[in-house]
Amino acid sequence: MPFYRQEKQFALRGIDLLRTLMCNWTLAVWEKYRVIEEIFREELLKFPLVHADETPFQVLREEGRKVQQKSYMWLFCGGPPGKGIVCYKYAPSRSGDVAQEYLGGYKGYVVTDGYKGYDYLDDMEGVTHAACWAQTEPRQAFFSTASSRRPGPTVWNRSVIFSTCLKISPLPIPEKK
Repeated sequence: MPFYRQEKQFALRGIDLLRTLMCNWTLAVWEKYRVIEEIFREELLKFPLVHADETPFQVLREEGRKVQQKSYMWLFCGGPPGKGIVCYKYAPSRSGDVAQEYLGGYKGYVVTDGYKGYDYLDDMEGVTHAACWAQTEPRQAFFSTASSRRPGPTVWNRSVIFSTCLKISPLPIPEKK
């Protein structure tokens, strides 16, 4: 939740907690965390399933950038059941290069939304690119995501999206109430 919204929530409860203070706390934690960041990344990439997503993130007074420019917080999560690993990566852009660099050398399943920046996963050796069902509901959106993928003969036929479309296409579509 953005700091400005947290600040409002705290104020509603009579707590005077400024977003600048929360930001300073976050930066202080980051300074400690960055030492173990690569250890978490290496551990995360050992597991057969990784989820990836990104969200806009506005950074005030960021050197060399205007206040109105969007930055992005990238999220990568996975790991063993009950002991999940969640890694965050700040980037000044939404370029798929951020995820490609982060997941470099990974082998396994990667679950993402339909953002085109993840399309490179379709061509990575040893990687199965899976669509996030929550991001592609209703079902018609899932088919739309499938049709937007490059239908190369090998990638398309073995893709999780295509095989899922084949499995769910015979299912009845619930009528709207």
